[in-house]
Amino acid sequence: RIESTRRQAMAMEAQNDQLMDDDPHLIALYYCYTPRPIPSTSLPNHVKYHQDLCARLNLNGRIRVSSEGINGVLSGNRSQLIEYERSLHDEVTRILHEDTGIDDENRNETNDDVDVGDDASLDLDVKYCKLRPDIPAETQLFDTLSVKQTREVVSLYEQKFEAAPGSNRRGGRRGRRWKKKREKVQSWQQQQQEQQEQQPQSEKQEDHYSQPDDSDDTKDDTGNETIEVPTSPEDIDLMQYPPAQHLSPQEWNQHLEGEVEGDAILLDARNVYESRVGHFAVPGVPTILPNTRKYSSLPAVFDASSEQLAGRKVYMYCTGGVRCERASAYLQALADSERWKGEKPKRIYQLKGGIQRYLETYGSIVQDEQHEATQPSPSGSNTPSDACLYKGKNFVFDPRRTDPVIGPGCPGRCLLCDAPHDDYDNGHAPCENKEARCCRCRVLVLVCNDCRSKVRIWGEEQLEAPPNKPDLHCGPGGKECIDEGNTISVQIVTS
Repeated sequence: RIESTRRQAMAMEAQNDQLMDDDPHLIALYYCYTPRPIPSTSLPNHVKYHQDLCARLNLNGRIRVSSEGINGVLSGNRSQLIEYERSLHDEVTRILHEDTGIDDENRNETNDDVDVGDDASLDLDVKYCKLRPDIPAETQLFDTLSVKQTREVVSLYEQKFEAAPGSNRRGGRRGRRWKKKREKVQSWQQQQQEQQEQQPQSEKQEDHYSQPDDSDDTKDDTGNETIEVPTSPEDIDLMQYPPAQHLSPQEWNQHLEGEVEGDAILLDARNVYESRVGHFAVPGVPTILPNTRKYSSLPAVFDASSEQLAGRKVYMYCTGGVRCERASAYLQALADSERWKGEKPKRIYQLKGGIQRYLETYGSIVQDEQHEATQPSPSGSNTPSDACLYKGKNFVFDPRRTDPVIGPGCPGRCLLCDAPHDDYDNGHAPCENKEARCCRCRVLVLVCNDCRSKVRIWGEEQLEAPPNKPDLHCGPGGKECIDEGNTISVQIVTS
């Protein structure tokens, strides 16, 4: 079994070699739900395994390790990332076999009654992603490594965080960065409080504070290590439900193109700032785009969308597939619960490998370094396929912000003038921290290059701007804050 899986990995490696010979550095996006839980006693050693292996291979990024499996994104040299994948597969297989008490010599002669976690079912889904050509390569690589032991591969339910007893502040550059950010936040909160104190009582609003961070990992501003305290909706047991049926990119297209109008619906499992720059658009099939800022808000969206989902085939997708694993199970469980109103969905599908894998099949690579609004590349091998049902860019949670493999068109629009626009950073590298954010709630906002100089964004000092430069907000025309993403709602778009 191990040898068979290694041959599959070698075949995949050969394919990657052919596609990425010219890319010395890549981003590896991956996850794996193991066929059996990783023993809790093995988790601390497995965390150290990742730390040691990444240090040896000079890889940086973020990794979550749990009994359910592993989820990570790393940057580094292409050959070293492939070595990491091969080593990780062997290590997880070893841990699962070790827990059964079966030694190496007898692995292939296992009693059929013992579940050893068949290697063939260990689906380590690794996607190798190219760097963007429009910003320096060194700005797109992680400069630190974080390996955390967590309760879940991804956290679908709201997490409450409390400082761990006896924990110390982080030192070094990361600690200084958080200290500076916290000081800026405290200054901003003080200004908001002073402004509200000057308002009549009837005009005062509750302030919803959110960190200027787009990842699904909640962080403690003080730099302290944190303890997760999960809360979950009542009477929903995800462990009783498997993920939805996976569809390859080709199967995804075949199913959607054969659907009768009104019989199917697309469900985006991402956040509002992600779908702003790209989403699926299929003639005759509406798409639900949640107005959320974090993954843990998705259950509330499902609860509120039963009328749209009832009696339909649901096609769910996300960036790389991992969020759909739990979200699709939750939707099945919800539909079986007393809380569901109306007819159950006919079927639930999820896109295997997510948008990333889909665009590898049907998308194109951005070639124009001055690229702003997404447009198809010149005719040839880099032209998006006519069969590509995804429009625009794929938002990612790594230093690139968006992946260079794109779909046709530009669904993103400037909030101020409504011109096509899909670059939150206005040509800057995301690590420069010049992205446009609402001055009050700090959600990412799309503002075109022409309009960008006319407003002050969050974090930009008034001294850097002309007198009376208005603050940018996330509401219509950028004039007021609507706390976008913190009020649960959905947008339904049709092609």
